[in-house]
Amino acid sequence: MNEELDSLLSKYYYDVGGPASYASAEKLYHIVNAEGKKVGRYKIRRWLNSQDNYSLQKTPRRSFKRIRVYTTGMNNLWDADLMDLKQFSKENENFKYVLVVVDCFSRYLWLQPLKNKTGDEVTSAFKKIFTEVKPEKIRTDKGQEFLAKKTQSLFKSNGVRHFSAQNELHANYAERVLQTIKNKIFRFFTKNRTHRYINNLQNFAKSYNGTPHRSLQNIAPKDVNSVNESDIWGKMYLSKTEKKPKEIKVQTNKKKRRKKQFKYKIGSLVRLSNIAHIFDRSYSQRWTEEIFKVVQRFRQQNIDLYRLSNIKGDEFIRGPFMIVSSKE
Repeated sequence: MNEELDSLLSKYYYDVGGPASYASAEKLYHIVNAEGKKVGRYKIRRWLNSQDNYSLQKTPRRSFKRIRVYTTGMNNLWDADLMDLKQFSKENENFKYVLVVVDCFSRYLWLQPLKNKTGDEVTSAFKKIFTEVKPEKIRTDKGQEFLAKKTQSLFKSNGVRHFSAQNELHANYAERVLQTIKNKIFRFFTKNRTHRYINNLQNFAKSYNGTPHRSLQNIAPKDVNSVNESDIWGKMYLSKTEKKPKEIKVQTNKKKRRKKQFKYKIGSLVRLSNIAHIFDRSYSQRWTEEIFKVVQRFRQQNIDLYRLSNIKGDEFIRGPFMIVSSKE
């Protein structure tokens, strides 16, 4: 491969704190070309595939339709989750987890290392972030570290409303970011023949916050501010909800499009998916042994959703749910 090209792309890709560090082919392409270096997508993909840290850590693409989360602006809603890196704790001063916090609007990211996932440790990490800025609301899973009395007390004393996601229907930004950062870390491991990440943890956050995001009209999270916030919000939400005027149809003999039918009827007996987290975790058993009954069905953002009860119909299951399988 051309040594000049290899040197150029290595400079961007292996700068841990840079916006293109250990990034995808598309992000590397945009960042390199934005600085006036004319390198095509094919050459970038080819170069990346020649790098062991990229090809070995490349994750398969899985596409799941999610219900979109709407926010009113910066720091209106944060998502938080824990990244499990305990297998590398010996090389990282006994830090086993990383608290991942992301602003759902600006996509701004905070990373805080944790030695355990107790309420005390998580509270201490949130305190450090809150000295910089606080959200109106924060969403997490139902992990005890987030429900602990000390953590809840911190949220209340800072006027932060905390709630837990009841299902996997809504887009979870923290899990998406968690996977992005984890990919960067593992590519860093492969490249540098090390399992020590702790010295570069804030560089990974800096890289993410400096990378332009397509959802932000190619603005980096660190560049979202009170001046451009309303413009970004309008382009993010309003432009996608505006309906185009319908064309006048002259032909009347065409068949009308059939209305989309629900897959399951009220009263259908179904099983629930065991895929609670779609990004990183999996289960050997894909469906629940317990059978449930469909008691209500509706659509949200063109996704079929169902409310369920136990088979007797006297106990309702918190939901709603999207992925179900017929008992038969």
